[in-house]
Amino acid sequence: MKLKSKFITHPIIALAGLLTLNACLYTDIANVENLRTTQVSQSNNLAFEKALAQEYKRLALYEADEMYDTTDAGIFAAKGLAANEGKRPLPEKPENWDLNFGVERLENARMRLTALMARDAAYRAPNLAAQAQASFDCWIEQMEEGWQWDHIEYCQTNFQQAVIKLERKLADPHRVSFDVNDTRLNHLKTSQIMQIAEEAKRLNAPLASIVGYADSTGSKAYNMELSLARADEVASLLVMAGYPADRIAISAYGEDRPLIKTADETSKAANRRVEITFYTNQQL
Repeated sequence: MKLKSKFITHPIIALAGLLTLNACLYTDIANVENLRTTQVSQSNNLAFEKALAQEYKRLALYEADEMYDTTDAGIFAAKGLAANEGKRPLPEKPENWDLNFGVERLENARMRLTALMARDAAYRAPNLAAQAQASFDCWIEQMEEGWQWDHIEYCQTNFQQAVIKLERKLADPHRVSFDVNDTRLNHLKTSQIMQIAEEAKRLNAPLASIVGYADSTGSKAYNMELSLARADEVASLLVMAGYPADRIAISAYGEDRPLIKTADETSKAANRRVEITFYTNQQL
């Protein structure tokens, strides 16, 4: 990430700017050296965070030792240190980089990544998720540099391969089941939905599809109404957690499209469900 240069004539302002740059440089070097000596331990509870820390460590040390790019190395080092502490730094935003081309493509790629992260990629496929995020950041950094085409291709290819694998692995949506004739969730399931929504909000996930279903007990008309009420309940929880209402698409199928086929008038918990899937604008 580069500071855009400006022509400064006032000596005091120029001096202040120079001191700021020196302070930033010192921080970047300190972060790199701190991460260099940090042992990234494995943890089942923080598998994504640890994998992400390792990816950022590799990226930071490459930028520092091979490319002599202390600024960008410092950015990746800071993210690696944060991940090693159990935090989840977000993928880079194109608007924060001085990009002369490829902005729309990077924005679409980031939406694709955040949609997958909102599908709980960090838990369901931690190593792939970490690879995808670090490769995206590598790609955006190389695009700003704008001249090492083999490096751009390498980072982009790694991102694409990781994302394709994630999309296959995370094809199934989040599912939450309901009790018979019920449109409300218990405390535990409500908490789970709120966690999903809060993470989607943090990631600024593009779009959410909320689809309600019912089992085959009761009339078709009643089950259609019931499934829509269930979808509305889950959507309201997402909004309550701060996820934008205008990004939510709600639909319902009643007793059609059962997860498990049954005879008519059969109660089946797996079919009394709502499915949540996060998409990009292009996928919905």
